[in-house]
Amino acid sequence: MDKVPPFASQRSVWHFHPLEFLEMLRNAGFPKTPINGELTSIEFINFYNGDEIEESDYEEAAKNLNCEVAAIKAVAKTETGSYGSYFKFQEDDDYVPAILFERHHFHKYTGGKYDQYEDISNAVAGGYGETSIQYRKLVKAYGLDKKAALKSASWGKFQILASNYAAAGYASPEDFVLALSQSEKNQLKAFVHFIEADNVLLRSIRNKDWLSFAKRYNGPRQKGYDLKMEKNYNASL
Repeated sequence: MDKVPPFASQRSVWHFHPLEFLEMLRNAGFPKTPINGELTSIEFINFYNGDEIEESDYEEAAKNLNCEVAAIKAVAKTETGSYGSYFKFQEDDDYVPAILFERHHFHKYTGGKYDQYEDISNAVAGGYGETSIQYRKLVKAYGLDKKAALKSASWGKFQILASNYAAAGYASPEDFVLALSQSEKNQLKAFVHFIEADNVLLRSIRNKDWLSFAKRYNGPRQKGYDLKMEKNYNASL
């Protein structure tokens, strides 16, 4: 500081504590979304690069799966039709991948260790809540067990659980999340790999057997997903 010339002006001088400055730089590198009323940096995702799924992408995916484009669109419409591939809640936040936090999966992956937090760890499925609280729950769980938290959320346009990262073509849940957060096209690629890896899903989407597909994709106790997929398929023809 002895090399800094004296301030001749009477104007206020702004300065940052070095640690505060480093914290600002760190937070600037991550997408932000509102949690409990504050914009919060999400360190485990990438910024969305703006890529959207084009018709040619759907056609290529349908070719790889040997199914109809309308069948793929029906799944996407059923899973995230009302809000799409990404969440954006206000003008000054960033696009973050659409998620649904599954508390019963977090319970499973952590052996019920955190069941005192019933909103994020519970042997019973449910208690999902609005889209606006999904990242609040995920971040809370992430603070307790990073990998289990990521695996307990379904991600992107097709709402694939990160626990299925290997079937979706990725080496880890972290890699899966980073890729799906960056690009909508990556979400479609993950879906294609995921369907290819499961003979029941592959056969069902080819035959438009929506009940078999929904039981496998959404769980045996799926509630009307098959009817929604059939309706969305018919609407896209």
